[in-house]
Amino acid sequence: MPVTTDTLWNMKRLNVWFGVSALLGLVSFCWMMWHDYQRPWRDIQKGYFNERSAIAHFTSLSFQTPESMAKRQELEGALKAANAHLESPGVKEHVAKLEAEKGEIAGKLQGVSLTYGNRNAEVAVTAFKYEEKRALHGDSHPETKHVYQQYLDELAVVEKLKSDKDKLEDELRKRETELKSLYANQAAAKRALEAYEKLENDAARRDQMFGPGYIRTALNLPILDAFPPKDTPGREEVKQVFMPDIRVNYNFTDSYVTDRCTTCHYAIDDPMFSKENFVQQAEAALKVPAVTTVLRDKNKEIMDELARRLANVDADDSMEPRAFINAYVNAANIYLEKIKRPLIEAEDIQSAMEGAKNDRFTVQSKIDEKVRPILAAAPPHLELNGEKKAVPFAKMSDTQQKAYFKSLIAAVNLYLASVDRPQIDFKPVLTAHPRLDLFVSADSPHPMKKMGCTVCHEGSGQDTDFVLAAHTPRNEEEKKEWKKYYVKELGIPLTTFHVVEEFWERPMLLSKYVSASCAKCHSQIYDLERSATEPVEEAANVVQGRELFTRVGCINRHDVQGLSNSRARRHGPDACRREIVDRLYRALGGLSE
Repeated sequence: MPVTTDTLWNMKRLNVWFGVSALLGLVSFCWMMWHDYQRPWRDIQKGYFNERSAIAHFTSLSFQTPESMAKRQELEGALKAANAHLESPGVKEHVAKLEAEKGEIAGKLQGVSLTYGNRNAEVAVTAFKYEEKRALHGDSHPETKHVYQQYLDELAVVEKLKSDKDKLEDELRKRETELKSLYANQAAAKRALEAYEKLENDAARRDQMFGPGYIRTALNLPILDAFPPKDTPGREEVKQVFMPDIRVNYNFTDSYVTDRCTTCHYAIDDPMFSKENFVQQAEAALKVPAVTTVLRDKNKEIMDELARRLANVDADDSMEPRAFINAYVNAANIYLEKIKRPLIEAEDIQSAMEGAKNDRFTVQSKIDEKVRPILAAAPPHLELNGEKKAVPFAKMSDTQQKAYFKSLIAAVNLYLASVDRPQIDFKPVLTAHPRLDLFVSADSPHPMKKMGCTVCHEGSGQDTDFVLAAHTPRNEEEKKEWKKYYVKELGIPLTTFHVVEEFWERPMLLSKYVSASCAKCHSQIYDLERSATEPVEEAANVVQGRELFTRVGCINRHDVQGLSNSRARRHGPDACRREIVDRLYRALGGLSE
């Protein structure tokens, strides 16, 4: 019977459908991979690595400042002087003599020590024979007396050898101490120089580890990023903290807390990423001649462009003085905002020109006087006893800190761009916690590895998406602004703040309410008032709240766990119950300020 060639389906059409489905599968796979590698937390971690590399680069640059170069020359000079002292004829001869005596004494000591060891072993054998004879024959037996006398003779020899050995050791130690004192300056100078060079080499190594390049690119390629070990420098990965001792109730079960907040808040416990440290590193870097040269050239271009813009301002001398000045200040601020610099105040220019006539040249010169320190990232100065001194960053006002920090960022970015390095932003998400002494750091009472983030701040710690993590906007305006953080596919957000508000019971607390979480562990609220005799500002709200709750009489109606064990005169529900808190929250205006 012949084999039929008929098929159930048209093979050509089937091949076409197979090719189309395979192509669609490939497209969907590529889309999935693209979507995973476009997640916002990856951009944040890129920024972290860029900033860490920049800080390491600044640290490396700080070794090129005139002060650092002078310090290095001083250390090298100290080592050179110590070596020269040892090479001087008198000292060199004395050292050679001590070395020779040390070698001679060491040789004698070795021989005496060897003899002493052998004789001491022989004494132990004779002592055993004496005890054996004594047990067999008694103390008065001639053999016992003979062995005992032999033991005494050998013991005297051993004691003499020990005395000689101790004297030789003392002599050797004396020579070694004297040699050590002669080499002390050289050893100290060498240690100081090696420590200095180690700091410099470590900075260069960190710069290479976290800086952009082929290695960091290879570490984060699709599929290949699964092979490098966890915490490999430069590798983008989800960071998480497990806290098995802290439980969270999911209605149907209790589970341990898992926080992935550090996926974005990567540097939350890193002192290197405090604003103070960044300012210190950036200030040192701006003193390096190579950096100052770049800034001088770039700032000249900026000032030339500013002068051109001011020259094109549509203003004439007949205008009212305030309007005349404001026209120039507005033109300058538009340009300063474009180049991400702090703005100047019109009042400062007006006060400087008070009583003067409208004059284009005078206004431009006053604006130049205000703009040049901004471009140079010069700190604000305070006049004291007729002398101007720079105000330390820690003692600046909030306004001064923000303006100075913005100027520093812009100045260092000018340099980074000139050397083809990625620019940095130092966003709040990548700064260290402002109170590392109290929170997060390993040495604080609330270390990250044990406490995590959501214990204090609430929110959904298991999510790495900004919206799903249950961040809470302060008001409706901020809520609208935060829509830019929505993750979208084809223009459609995957989730919204409305969804989170509906389905997540514990949204992230606003900063001013975080102190309420202290009561989770600190049942005695008044214990939070002071720490090491210093007021705890972070706990002020919850302490004042407890005082207000008891003072106005709320405690007489509502029971609150931790305030009293007595239920006398309690007519209302427990004020700690979630539904009561939610009701009060809505009654007081919800998210409104």
